[in-house]
Parts: sequence; C-alpha cells; structure tokens
Amino acid sequence: MTEKFYSDLDILLEEISKSNGYFFENESKYNFENDPDGLDSFQLKMGIINYALSQNLIRQPFTNETLLQITPTGLNVLKHGGWREYLNYKDKIEKRDNKQSELNLKISEFQIKTKWLPLILSIISLIFSLIALFK
Repeated sequence: MTEKFYSDLDILLEEISKSNGYFFENESKYNFENDPDGLDSFQLKMGIINYALSQNLIRQPFTNETLLQITPTGLNVLKHGGWREYLNYKDKIEKRDNKQSELNLKISEFQIKTKWLPLILSIISLIFSLIALFK
C-alpha cells in the first residue's frame, strides 16, 4: 500500500471520529460525466472505506450504507498517530510476545531438567543451618 493510501485512511478516520456519524455520498449522487476525475477519487474513497471496514476500523451501524462510525480499534489507531504507526506498534507487541514465549519455553525446559536441584539445595542449606544452630 502506498503512503498516500495510509494518509487518506488517517484523514478518513479523523473525519469520522470528529463527527457523531459520518455520511458519505453514494455513487448515485455523483455526476461522473461532467467530472471524469471524480470517478477515480470516488473509487479511491470507496476502496479506503472498504479497507477500513474490513480491518474493523469503522462500522456501518444500520442498514443505511452511507452512515459510518468509528470503532474502538479505529480510535486506537488515531491514538497511536495513524495506521502505519499502529501497524508498527502491533508488530512490536507481537515480537515482544514471541520473545516472551520463547523465554518461558526455555525456563520450562530448564525446570524439567533440574527438577531435583532445588530440593537438593534446600536440604543442603537446612543441614548447614542446623549445624550452625547447634554450634
């Protein structure tokens, strides 16, 4: 996806978040014969809206297809500064979770290999403390 697409998506999310309900014009309201470039911009806007709907950033709350509302995920995207930054944030979270899972696996493997080691060490320390107590 291009940088323009991301910036247009961020602008759309900001517009929707600022309004109580965002209404967009459907295809029947446009006059494409007089404005041939309007078809391209309309298709781009519809592509952005469909992408945002598929990513659960916005929703159409009723059967009225022209009303859009922002979802909590969309608000979270805006809080992180835009879609690209949000994707970077999600990537960092995923990497951190993967690293944490790997470390937990290594700890579990170590605990399985050395399950008697803590018991032996505690018995030795108990013996030393009893010797120190009676001397």
